[in-house]
Amino acid sequence: MKISLLISSLIPLVSFANDFSCVGIDSATCTESFIEKIRAGGTIILVDKEYSLGKVNTKPENENKYPIPNNLHITSSNKSTRSIINVEYLWLEASQDIKITDIHLKGKNPKYFRGRNETKTLLRLQGGRTLNLDNNTIEESAVDLVSVFEFKNGTILGNQLKKAGFSGKYKYMTHDKSVRPIGVALGIEDADGLEISWNEIEVVRTGILVSSKNSSASLSHITIHSNTINNAEYNAYFPATASPINTINKTQYNQYNSKFIKCSNKALINNQSNSLFQQCLEKFSFKETKNYGGSIYIDQRKNFNHFKIFNNEVKGFTIHGIRVNGKHHDVYGNTIDGGKNGRVGIKAHILYNVTIKNNKIKNTENPILLQKLTEYPEGIQSTKVINNIEL
Repeated sequence: MKISLLISSLIPLVSFANDFSCVGIDSATCTESFIEKIRAGGTIILVDKEYSLGKVNTKPENENKYPIPNNLHITSSNKSTRSIINVEYLWLEASQDIKITDIHLKGKNPKYFRGRNETKTLLRLQGGRTLNLDNNTIEESAVDLVSVFEFKNGTILGNQLKKAGFSGKYKYMTHDKSVRPIGVALGIEDADGLEISWNEIEVVRTGILVSSKNSSASLSHITIHSNTINNAEYNAYFPATASPINTINKTQYNQYNSKFIKCSNKALINNQSNSLFQQCLEKFSFKETKNYGGSIYIDQRKNFNHFKIFNNEVKGFTIHGIRVNGKHHDVYGNTIDGGKNGRVGIKAHILYNVTIKNNKIKNTENPILLQKLTEYPEGIQSTKVINNIEL
């Protein structure tokens, strides 16, 4: 009896305060509990095999930026099987560090078109210091899979990023009157010092995109290496004939609806047939491109500097394998395969003191295209192109 009492007295001393479980709880209550726990910061350990959540947004519109005051770490108790989070979206903002490891994040109802603001990104991360997004599976987004903002350093490594753009949203391109599907696996905006490595990316419109809202931004020291980006199977998931009529977003609808009315004698509304949509596109010389996209895209910013892009393997793109712009970059040791529709292996419009060397390129119309454009008068300067091989 004494031993039994002693053991019983020890049990309450063991704390499982970091564990998060929703067994026996409905989705709405689970979502509210998860948001509350996230906003408190600290470590959250997912112990259930699977979760069903709604919209997880830690920043209500009327609150200040960075509502999570402390470091945040979300992980699974079982690293080998990983807890599955089925969620409409997960948006986190923190003034300190964000760490997400060993989870499986999956978009809930990604084919349902809910409007531009709600479906932009499955996982949106914004922070003031360090990001570690490592060893996760993130898949099936309505538009983009992961968007990262404002971190000063960190790692994005060992993730599987799969199937972006399930809502079938399109973007109208004025320069060539094409209608292009959108869906980015990993978007980096106004963040510095990140290492992006050993990720497997497939079935997306764009693999890795680095950009800034500020045309004079000077993002620096971003390393992109040893990633595999394969879009060879894009059309198997997103064939042109499967694009629903309501995938044109509201801005495009307002701008071009009069043309579609003339074409079809009725307004462009939900649930019209895709064949009618195709007929209208053809009549007005819109080009619906198939599996249109690039693998690694460094945006047209002349002050992006000291990027290293090396040892990546990209396959099955249409527009480009790697587009790089900026200064003091090194692009080397990449293997680039355009597959059936590859246009350009490596492309650039603004370069200064950049080295492009020892890359292997095949199945492209132009292995390397360095092209000065009127809108970017800086053009190509002090750039070395060395020992690249066309296979």
